[in-house]
Amino acid sequence: MSNNNNAEVNGMIFAIAIVGVVLVYAAIFIGILLALYSIFCTGLAIWAWNKPRMFFGQVITPGEARAFVASGFAGTLIVPIIVALIAEMADFRISDDYAGVIMLGGYTAGSMLCAWVQHLKEQNQKANEEALAARAIPVAPPSPQKAEKPAPQEPFEFATWDDEEAR
Repeated sequence: MSNNNNAEVNGMIFAIAIVGVVLVYAAIFIGILLALYSIFCTGLAIWAWNKPRMFFGQVITPGEARAFVASGFAGTLIVPIIVALIAEMADFRISDDYAGVIMLGGYTAGSMLCAWVQHLKEQNQKANEEALAARAIPVAPPSPQKAEKPAPQEPFEFATWDDEEAR
């Protein structure tokens, strides 16, 4: 009986599996950090719910705070529906134990999306303000100079081959 196991292929498969596991754990770690950040920002949003608050030099307005929380709750409703549709199409059963994690992920995705859109709006607004400020600087027109009479010129004459300079 022949042994068709190739050690190099097995080693490559093992290396790819290790990289895959590391990437999955990195994604889980980043997801946890984003969820904690989202919860922290939700606390700030609740703090700034009724009046603008200053936090590390940034002003959080009530409109921004309400939009952050509202988009988080929208994500809490939308993401589980999307996950359920994808699981149904893939004929995959998701345990009910993961409902809370999926909803937290939806809240995080919705609120972080709102924060990202707000950040892009602020950058665009700053760029527009800088462009308008650059246009608003008036350029001084050139000062009119007194028209001087041009010096009289001698009439033009063609040169000849035997011209010599006067000494």
